[in-house]
Amino acid sequence: KEDKKVIKQIMQDLTFVITPSTTLDEFTEAIKADSKFETVQPTSVRAIYDDLQDKLESREKEARKQKQKVMEKFKDQLKSIKEIDEHATYEACVELFEDSTSYQNLEDEERRKVFDEYVAKLKRKQEKGDKHHKDKDKDRDKDEKKKDKKHKHDHDDRPVKKRKHDDDDEEEDAAHVDDRDRDRDRDRGRDRDRDRDRDHDRDHEKKEKRHKRDRGDDDGDRDRKRRREREPEDPED
Repeated sequence: KEDKKVIKQIMQDLTFVITPSTTLDEFTEAIKADSKFETVQPTSVRAIYDDLQDKLESREKEARKQKQKVMEKFKDQLKSIKEIDEHATYEACVELFEDSTSYQNLEDEERRKVFDEYVAKLKRKQEKGDKHHKDKDKDRDKDEKKKDKKHKHDHDDRPVKKRKHDDDDEEEDAAHVDDRDRDRDRDRGRDRDRDRDRDHDRDHEKKEKRHKRDRGDDDGDRDRKRRREREPEDPED
């Protein structure tokens, strides 16, 4: 502890300020110029240097964190201003936000960085939107071309479909012809059967008539024979 107090006193007396970029050799050379340095143990110098650097790093980290918060507030301030679009420039818009607390808590370089990043984001968003619209237009054009191509294809297919329809009609007509032929054949068969029946009936009638005539002849012969038998014999005999 005594060595640490001595070194801090030396730094104050010499107005020496250590920074994250200060090396151990630079730190040692700076403080050993003071006569009080002779009382410090050489092994303590490195430990004190590392401790100071750790504290510096922690303070720097916290400072960056706080700075980031201020920059985020400034960006939110820019978002709330409708006049700032993807075409805006820092010089033209500075009067719109220069009275804000976040603006005043930043360095000029930091303000411009936040502004430029915000406008660049707006440009990317706009370009993305334009690309999206272009892609939609391209897709719509492709769909229309596909529809036109399909319509043309369907139109070209119509005669083929008509020919197919005609073929179906021809097949249907052929089937009807076959049906008519079968009907005619069936009617002819019936006519033949009727003719055959009529012929058979006529033959039967002829046979009946011939039978009756033959029977009549036989009956006539018998009658004539009986009459001859009943006639008296000739006296001359």
